[in-house]
Amino acid sequence: MGMDFEVCDVNFTLPEYGLLYNWYAVADDRGLCPQGWHVPDITELIVLQTEIIGASAEAFKSTSGWYNDGHGTNTSGFNGKPGGYRYGWQGFFNAGGWAYWWSSSEQNTDYAYSYTVGWSDDYWDRSYEIAKHAGLSIRCIQDSE
Repeated sequence: MGMDFEVCDVNFTLPEYGLLYNWYAVADDRGLCPQGWHVPDITELIVLQTEIIGASAEAFKSTSGWYNDGHGTNTSGFNGKPGGYRYGWQGFFNAGGWAYWWSSSEQNTDYAYSYTVGWSDDYWDRSYEIAKHAGLSIRCIQDSE
């Protein structure tokens, strides 16, 4: 029923969930994504949710790596993994249980928008008041032509 791996084991979590970035890395002009790709803004994430994948989280969650068998079907091909987050000096939280992805959109000078879903959730939603210094996952999408 639970996890069959140690989420704090870097030998597992790094290849399984990838790196976490603060929002300043997302906003950096050098870019985190390969050429021809970018971190989506909040509008693009809303379109992704409502028009492409749909409101159900099951379609975009990966088929493994989620706490308590909270896996999805990955029918969208998004393969969303629960990388958790890092909050400053307080440490790492929720790897295996929650997924958080930055958008490239600022909320204000201290906060930016992200999207999140938990292991027991059947929907994903916009997150508010995520401090820019927090460490979240990113997801690159292809530039439109």
